[in-house]
Amino acid sequence: MSDNPTYDKWLPISEKARLKGIARLSDSELTLHTCFRFVCLFNNGGLDGYGYNTDAQERAATACSLRRIGADACAHLLDRANSLLDTYVPLGAADTWEQFLAVADPQNELDEIHESLSREIESEDLHSKVDELAARLDSST
Repeated sequence: MSDNPTYDKWLPISEKARLKGIARLSDSELTLHTCFRFVCLFNNGGLDGYGYNTDAQERAATACSLRRIGADACAHLLDRANSLLDTYVPLGAADTWEQFLAVADPQNELDEIHESLSREIESEDLHSKVDELAARLDSST
């Protein structure tokens, strides 16, 4: 056990997602998994870190999960970011993250979305919402 009860609830759910895929999670597990992972990835690498370490399925699920916990402004901004991050880039056209961004986001819209998301995460008190969600989760998950 760590000193973070939200992490302790998330960790076995994360392992289940890794082994079986996020489609096998219950709605409450999916919501905690995607919201907590979003907060962690965003805190550690910003929108670039989030985009680099997730796929289109997880990104779509995360936006839905944010809406489920009442973080509508964050979800809307994430939808905007996802539309750029989900851009098809032909194999070989982008071998690095920077090359991918040059193709997917030539106007650097992700920078503005990142700044707006930073403000909304604070404004919507996303960290507390995720902690509250973890506290409500049934201990059997």
